Amino acid sequence: MALGTTGVYGSDRPREAYARAVPRLDDAFSFGSSRSPGSGHDPSREVRSAAIPSALRERPALLALIALGVVVLTVVVVTALGGSGERSIGDVAPIAGSQQVRVPALGDAAAIFLADGRPVFVVHHEDGTVSAVDAFSTHTPFGVGKLVGWCAATRTFDDLQHGSTFDEYGRYILGPAPSGLITFETTDLGTTPATVQVGGRQLPAPRTELGTPFSGPRCTSPADTLVHRIGQGQLTDSPAAAVEGTPARWMAVAAVLVVGSDDAARLCSSSDATFALSCAPVSGIDGSGLLGAEATYRSDPSTWLVRTDGTQLAEPTLVTGGRAG
Repeated sequence: MALGTTGVYGSDRPREAYARAVPRLDDAFSFGSSRSPGSGHDPSREVRSAAIPSALRERPALLALIALGVVVLTVVVVTALGGSGERSIGDVAPIAGSQQVRVPALGDAAAIFLADGRPVFVVHHEDGTVSAVDAFSTHTPFGVGKLVGWCAATRTFDDLQHGSTFDEYGRYILGPAPSGLITFETTDLGTTPATVQVGGRQLPAPRTELGTPFSGPRCTSPADTLVHRIGQGQLTDSPAAAVEGTPARWMAVAAVLVVGSDDAARLCSSSDATFALSCAPVSGIDGSGLLGAEATYRSDPSTWLVRTDGTQLAEPTLVTGGRAG
């Protein structure tokens, strides 16, 4: 998934301003009728109407029940209409995961999420050993991250956008990446089926420690690779709401990366053509590098993994596979 019209990291800059119409929600709700009741006289109705106040005076608890019913009905109606219109990260399920992971079949790899939502690959090597390899490429130009995919044909992890390639243990093979991939400790839990406990992070191998050269046809598109997918219920389109999420947890946001003349980077809702209603500041982005000679930079609408410290989003990373389904 490319950033920008011609790609973020090339020498060309976007030539066209990104614009999308703001979706409009028509109010099609109707809760009653404006017609008045018939004018025919009904003596029994007068008797029943006169009896109601008397009954209420004799049963004060009934008044309280009626008042409570009105309040509940009001809340239901407001909820049905969307309340105040504010989006909450609580409306989106967190990315689910666990530190205890089932081992894939011998020779295979699995794309999983850890307990904090971090994407990781678990590889069952052909010699029977198991590795947990980080899905984040160590090549992050301008501060923009990217997830790698697993290419079964070459048994490598590939950053298809920038050309970095790593072996099945996460060691560097080629490309602009400054090092290998981060790995995690694994402990065999001795269960059937086989399960490992994923532990602490380990420093990536330096670029000088080359991995095993690959052979076979290389993967050229995400369709050829195993990638992490974000479930429909785990994706929010409100970066401003994502800031309110749980700190240190990874969240998925459908958004556009915007850099203005002030060099400040923001993730903004891709459904807001003005990029003003739902934006959140993003740390770690080289805004001036993305801008170049342009007055404003806007990426293509993309799916991002981010974390929050309660005031801004951090470590923006493009998701290779986008949203699932």
